[in-house]
Amino acid sequence: MSFYKNFTWKKNILNQDSKIKHAIKILNYNSHKIVIVIDDKKKLIGTITNGDIRRNLIKGYSKNDDIIHIINKKPIYIKKNYSKKKIKNLFIKNKIA
Repeated sequence: MSFYKNFTWKKNILNQDSKIKHAIKILNYNSHKIVIVIDDKKKLIGTITNGDIRRNLIKGYSKNDDIIHIINKKPIYIKKNYSKKKIKNLFIKNKIA
């Protein structure tokens, strides 16, 4: 858990008005391979991964399109107060390795 205390997620955050090319840039330069998308009130609205970008480029989106079209609006996440048991059950339920 000490890893998370030292890691800043700020490098992985984009506003919902950003372009796909900005998400690609973040994914290329962070080792966690995820972009966190927030609204103007800094509320989580979704995530973007390499797979999300690839699938949507195939669908016809371009790197100059807004990320709002390609975000995963139902990401799986945990909160600070979740117990280990609750986290484990969440992983099992969602088939996360």
